Amino acid sequence: MSFVVAIPTYRRVDICFNQTISTLEREGISKDKIFVFVVEEEYGIYREKFGEEYQIIIGEVGLVNQRNFITNYFSEGQHILCLDDDIKELDLCGKSLISFIEEAFEECVKQQSYIFSVYPCYNNFYRKTQSYMTTCLNFCIGAFHGVINRKEEYFQLKSPIAEKEDIERTILHFLKDKIVLRYNQYGFKTKYYNTNGGLGNMKQRIPKSIIACEYLLSTYPELGKLKVRKNGLNEFIIKKIKSGVVKEEDRIVNILPTRLGLFDKLYEMLNKINFPYKTNDNNNGRLGFPRYRGAVFGIAKGRFSGKIDLSQMSKKYPEIYEEIMRIGKEICPFEFETIQLNHNLTCPKHKDKNNISPSVLVSFGEYTGSNIVVEEKIYDAKNTPIMFNGSLLEHYNTPDLEGNKYSLVFFKRNNIY
Repeated sequence: MSFVVAIPTYRRVDICFNQTISTLEREGISKDKIFVFVVEEEYGIYREKFGEEYQIIIGEVGLVNQRNFITNYFSEGQHILCLDDDIKELDLCGKSLISFIEEAFEECVKQQSYIFSVYPCYNNFYRKTQSYMTTCLNFCIGAFHGVINRKEEYFQLKSPIAEKEDIERTILHFLKDKIVLRYNQYGFKTKYYNTNGGLGNMKQRIPKSIIACEYLLSTYPELGKLKVRKNGLNEFIIKKIKSGVVKEEDRIVNILPTRLGLFDKLYEMLNKINFPYKTNDNNNGRLGFPRYRGAVFGIAKGRFSGKIDLSQMSKKYPEIYEEIMRIGKEICPFEFETIQLNHNLTCPKHKDKNNISPSVLVSFGEYTGSNIVVEEKIYDAKNTPIMFNGSLLEHYNTPDLEGNKYSLVFFKRNNIY
């Protein structure tokens, strides 16, 4: 379905035209997709400034009322990108706005989410350290978000004032669908609290924030907590509750074909070196995992630098990296970026929080036991690639390993980009 852009605006005709509209024009958004929602007494000045080519719609007074009006104005299922009227600049990691919108709505349909947003802070440092996309209960900023429109009464905002209307929208969607999408490495530039018009400046918004937070705390007490900033502004901090959506196709576990002797060369190479230990004793391991030897090959993010590059182990052992890549290209039916190598690891129950798609797991060596259990069903991954979505399906190893076992996990990471 084609998308539209909805822009509620109040007392900021020049700002809206020179910033958000200008940004949309630079991004090639056609004027027939843009709907500007105003109050009745300001219709004339917006029409004069924007001309006849833009669609200026008389809505309701007050942002919450205007948001509800927009929901009712568009048809059921309409894809709507909602923007504030003062969007100066976008950072979509090299993508055009049109391609991002189309991709985001496609992902919403795929993930059964009816809302997406981007990171609420423009600061590049913070964004680049975040996971690429999250599906948990995570704040969807009102200034830049997309929705697949639903006109039912449930989605009519109830906040007493507009200060925290985007928090309530986020919560309503999550409670209904058990998922919201947020692209954490994409951002936009605007000035919160500093411009008169709209919701007002900082001084005007502090008492409003107190009322709004009192409403949210009383209405959704289990979903967030109060934080009072040094400037006096009250914030409702949403708890990051994991997504509860697992589609039937995501529950599929596939046994992939392989060939005899595929892992022999790699097994011989690995037995000649010692890999570093991964242990929680020095915060270098994974919570709940035992002490074990392992390494990351392929593309990785530096633990301290945050730099995205070929992993140190790939550079230190290029022949091993080349052999792992050769194996991966032969057994994996998808493009992978990162490979986790484990040695004699018996995994406890867990999900792979950093993965964004199915992974391929395979084990090899002179060992018995240590089968992989996915959603309580046992699989033997010895010399047999197993593909499943480890980010959604709980899995672990049976605690009966005897011998010398290596395992490889091929996957795409959620926090690479």
